[in-house]
Amino acid sequence: MTAQDFPRVSVCIPVYNRATLVQETIASVLAQDYPHLEILVQDNASTDGTSEALARFAASEPRIAVQRNPELIRMVPNYNRVVSRAQGDLVMILSSDDLLEPGFLRTCAELLRDPAIDAVTTGYHWLEDGKKTPRIPKVPGGVYTGALRTVLLENPFNLSVSLFRRTLLERLRLHGRLFRERLFTGDYDLWLRVAASGAGLLYRPDVLGGCFRLHAENISKGNRRMYRHTNLTILANREVLRRQCPLAYRYKLLRILAHDLRDRLRGRMVDRRLNRAVWLGLLQR
Repeated sequence: MTAQDFPRVSVCIPVYNRATLVQETIASVLAQDYPHLEILVQDNASTDGTSEALARFAASEPRIAVQRNPELIRMVPNYNRVVSRAQGDLVMILSSDDLLEPGFLRTCAELLRDPAIDAVTTGYHWLEDGKKTPRIPKVPGGVYTGALRTVLLENPFNLSVSLFRRTLLERLRLHGRLFRERLFTGDYDLWLRVAASGAGLLYRPDVLGGCFRLHAENISKGNRRMYRHTNLTILANREVLRRQCPLAYRYKLLRILAHDLRDRLRGRMVDRRLNRAVWLGLLQR
């Protein structure tokens, strides 16, 4: 078999100011034993030497295609830009500071030979100070279809260790874009829409995927912003949540209100507009 006999995989890497980490990320992709792939990098006007490092990589490796934004844009629009370039049958969206384990792409592509499976997602390690710790699975392995309640309550899946059929991602586009650009938690929103679509999602909890690196620059450490945008994501999907899992949806809204009440009692600021929207969502029939 030649490389062209395998489905083409597009690995999409959005990056901003990660000169050292992104080189290790790309190296982990190049080390995959999968013969037919393209590595698409979207450099968000980096200023720390990332652009120069990417140019060196691209000059020596024809599978790497780097595109640089002329000016800095927000994170989620940068994700949309790189995904829009994907030409492969299968698409991966890989954070610029994460690593793939050897054999990940080949294993997931093999699993996607089953026409009932639209996406594969796997377990992974936490990597901090050079130490790997397997992430404890929140849900059992298996094929999930219509798993909206699972995603809403557990959010057990990670975008950086997932492989999607491009046809699924195209079906999920909203106004031509995969991610809602006003939402910072675009990955959570995408998983909710994948689950709501009824797509066949195969979850392998064993550590096929890679390493999610914990470090001082992790985006996810902005806890208050992440919390707010997680709640905005739930409200953005309220119609389908009310239809497909009404009890879980109302339970989630009550949890948000309980969290806000606890913050008020502790003298912390509460987003009044968001709080009002949650109340309206809870009262809506």
